[in-house]
Amino acid sequence: LMKYVYIDRETFYNWRDSMPDSIERTLVLTVWSFSNNLHDYLWGKKIEKEKLQLTRAIFWGDTETKLDGLYSYAKNETSIAGKYRMFHKWRLEKMNIRSRYDVLQQLQQLQQLEQLEKLQQLEKLQHLEFLTLDYRSLKIGPEDVVYCDPPYIGTGKNYGGFDNESFQRWLANCQAKQIYISEYTQLPHTEVAFILGKKQSFQAKGKRPNELLLKYVK
Repeated sequence: LMKYVYIDRETFYNWRDSMPDSIERTLVLTVWSFSNNLHDYLWGKKIEKEKLQLTRAIFWGDTETKLDGLYSYAKNETSIAGKYRMFHKWRLEKMNIRSRYDVLQQLQQLQQLEQLEKLQQLEKLQHLEFLTLDYRSLKIGPEDVVYCDPPYIGTGKNYGGFDNESFQRWLANCQAKQIYISEYTQLPHTEVAFILGKKQSFQAKGKRPNELLLKYVK
């Protein structure tokens, strides 16, 4: 997935508006969109170049800044995760970070690379099937494991006019014995399987509640 580590604004909107549905398109739009909304580019125009600078330094070394030292330091690594590890090592050995805030700023610029590395595992799933349809049209059996990530209640985001009441009815009728849901709020007929903590996002301001992994109980 190396070809997706550097996606500027123009490239992102080309994927969004001109490319057919595919796993690659969904990956690009997820990783490089604001709050993973698959529609708006991750950064504003004023800070886009600054945020992409670290990525260019690691993979091409052509920023003409002190960050270009990262390229020779990590060039022998062939994976995204390997280059990310070398960044941490390089930072500790070579960089003169003056404050904790500076460290966080550098780490935040690599969050999208971490997401790519996790999604890279999907390439190993030869049987992976990609579908673009209403979730209510999926054929799900008792042995399937279902994970749902609906718009969170109370956040003011309702992508595509999502109907929560319809979703609750679908949950009650779903044949799967194992159904998990990400939410901030515990839903009816669920138990908290795991508290995932606070989702970190350097775009958002203010406090965030703990994210919950809920298990649907029938």
